[in-house]
Amino acid sequence: MLLSHIPLDHPGAGSLATGVTENLEQPELRAWLEGRTTLDHAARVGWAKEQVIRLEIRSTFFEDQAGGARADLGELALREADAMPAQLLHQRVRSSEHEMSQADLGLAFTERRLERLLGADR
Repeated sequence: MLLSHIPLDHPGAGSLATGVTENLEQPELRAWLEGRTTLDHAARVGWAKEQVIRLEIRSTFFEDQAGGARADLGELALREADAMPAQLLHQRVRSSEHEMSQADLGLAFTERRLERLLGADR
């Protein structure tokens, strides 16, 4: 259980400090500790593929949210830019765009990790 308390991003922490491979992410480590996954190569590839799918869905969701808020904002922003509803819609657009960029960044990292895992098969 001590493994779950060692931060994987701690400077100098690698496979020796944590006892696990250095490319293991905290959610995957937690799932392993809870018995929901194993750390064999096939399970790690499957975990990464599922994470890619989840992040693609998350990114699409926030993209739709931002698009919907922009559409709602449309004319309202021109007529009543200082009104509270327009300000709330602007805030919703910014928030959705931020969440979308975070999901896209996570997706890029996860896809890269998956490519490395799949490259180890060859």
